[in-house]
Amino acid sequence: MPTHDDSSSPVPADPSAPTQRSAEEELVEARMRLAAVVETSDDAIVTKTLDGVIRTWNRGAERIFGYRAEDIVGQPIQRLLPPDRIEEETDILNQLQRGERVDHFETRRVRNDGRVIDVSVTISPLRDASGRVVGASKIARDITDRVRAVEKVRFLADASAALAELSDYESTLQRIAGLSVPAFSDWCWVDMQGPDGAIRRLAVAHSNPERVNFVRDLWRRFPAHESDPRGPMAVMRAGRPVWAPEVNDEVLARFAHDDEHLRAIRSLGLRSFVCVPLKSRTGAIGAVTFMTAESGRAYQLDDLHAAEDLAHRAVITIENSRLLAELKESDRRKDEFLAVLAHELRNPLAPIRNATQVLRAKAPPIPELLWARDVIDRQVSQLTRLVDDLLDVSRIAQGKLELRKQRVALSTVVNDAVEAVRPLVAKWGHQLTVDIPSETVLVEGDASRLAQVLLNLLDNAAKYTDQGGSIRLSAKREGDEVVIRVADNGIGIPPDMLRRIFEMFMQVDRSLERTREGLGIGLTLVERLVALHGGTISANSAGPGTGTEFVVRLPAIGADAAGAAVDRELGDTPVPRGGLRVLVVDDNQDSADSLAMLLRLGNHEVRTANDGAAALGADASFLPDVLVLDIGLPKLNGYEVARRIRAQRGRRPVLVAMTGWGQQEDRRRSSDAGFDHHMTKPIDFHALKAILAGVAASHPPSAGP
Repeated sequence: MPTHDDSSSPVPADPSAPTQRSAEEELVEARMRLAAVVETSDDAIVTKTLDGVIRTWNRGAERIFGYRAEDIVGQPIQRLLPPDRIEEETDILNQLQRGERVDHFETRRVRNDGRVIDVSVTISPLRDASGRVVGASKIARDITDRVRAVEKVRFLADASAALAELSDYESTLQRIAGLSVPAFSDWCWVDMQGPDGAIRRLAVAHSNPERVNFVRDLWRRFPAHESDPRGPMAVMRAGRPVWAPEVNDEVLARFAHDDEHLRAIRSLGLRSFVCVPLKSRTGAIGAVTFMTAESGRAYQLDDLHAAEDLAHRAVITIENSRLLAELKESDRRKDEFLAVLAHELRNPLAPIRNATQVLRAKAPPIPELLWARDVIDRQVSQLTRLVDDLLDVSRIAQGKLELRKQRVALSTVVNDAVEAVRPLVAKWGHQLTVDIPSETVLVEGDASRLAQVLLNLLDNAAKYTDQGGSIRLSAKREGDEVVIRVADNGIGIPPDMLRRIFEMFMQVDRSLERTREGLGIGLTLVERLVALHGGTISANSAGPGTGTEFVVRLPAIGADAAGAAVDRELGDTPVPRGGLRVLVVDDNQDSADSLAMLLRLGNHEVRTANDGAAALGADASFLPDVLVLDIGLPKLNGYEVARRIRAQRGRRPVLVAMTGWGQQEDRRRSSDAGFDHHMTKPIDFHALKAILAGVAASHPPSAGP
């Protein structure tokens, strides 16, 4: 029986089995897939020849650059380059010819509508079968939004820094407008409303100065009015921002005053804008307008929020700036008031002080009369010190106090302070002990100001120590410092007050029995004077009833410089043997007469005058050696009198300004007018005697008319 050989039977084909394809078919399919990827990519994918002619152009390129393929293929790639980027193409072609790749190169390109965009490009060389570079492929990605986001953040940071500087708000707003271009806008202007409702265009910013001038001229020709239905005025009235993501001709027409104005606005090429009000607590005070033009930027909601936030910060700066201006004006008026107050107080103090000097020289030695004279003299000194302290604190706060530094012996400073405080120490029956080194210890400083520091500390100790207490002043050198201690066994200071004791107007004991004892500025003045000398001061106390110690530390001068300092002699200046001819001019009759009486007691020949014109007449007829002249005079002020006398008589007579105005500027003005000396009322008669002695010693007295 025959058998069937199955192996020889045909096997039917499996329809699911893969078919064999040629390499060419696979290549075609790969190219089709690649073409589909290229065509659907969001990035621009372009090829070009080595001479820069565009060969292919995908849909991504159409979307990014705005050209259709049929319009741009065959055209030079330079059509996409801004004028300032032409050289880039030459550099890129040179790299391609060397077979080099350009990766993620950030640059700018121009769209078909003229708008400049930011792109990141990667360029690779194209080679033929032999490996020769024949062209290039370019992938470009639009990164405009990312770049603008970074620029916006940078702009807001720079604007915030400008606002934080708290300069005058006008220059700050002008700076912010400038910073916004081109980081946030192509145009920016700031409009401010004055108290009368008028609008002032405070700032205009654009990258092209000629365009700025054009807009400023446009503003002058078509100024804003309070009733304008649109624009900055409308934004200010409503207190709400206006935002236009896209500006078309219809929008422009709503802002135009007439056809001429509309044509001018059109020429700006505006694309989008945001106008935000500057809203203070009392209402809108201005508006900031940001606009785009050549960049083609369209403002989004987050841009509006950024502009509003910036406007809010700007208003804070404006309000702070105005507050600062008000504070400065208030401070100026305060200083002016203090100067006038000092002048008005010093005028009546001058004749009182002079009268006590006359009583000291001529009054009979009746105990009650001597007591009354000393009381008046002490109270005049106290009033004078209060006025001086008040003015000194103001000067230091303004940085106007100038120190006349020189090498001075510590003993000189201590002796001056101790002599000045002795009447108060005697009044309270205190025991004052002074312990200073026998050898010369030097400091560099203003001798009178350092004596003022110690006097205030001693005065403070005397006032806040009960009757019959003890006060100790000690000083010694410790290393590179001179350490001065003023200690008492008085009322002490509570621990919680030690840190505040140097604050202005701070008084530890405000009980009624001590309210007469000062203004609470003495220690403030002491601390600031010590600081001006490069030193420090501290207060120590174990608490109420335990006394107080103040410690002053000042830089010391080396011992080898001891010979350079000379202590001033204490005591009265001797009266010159030969009397001088002295003319006293003061519109305060009591002041003039009392000083004249004192000078006559010193063997001087004295005349008086009470106004500037009379002073010139008396000078011409009397020919004085010394003229003691008030500044605030009727008819002619003291400055003018001094200038005329100098013009007529040269350097003689010696001119002494006697005035209630004692600030540094007043001293400079008196010097410029020709005065030789400047003394504040009530004048230190011993200092005036020293001036007269110097005049008598330098040249013989005048023979008179």
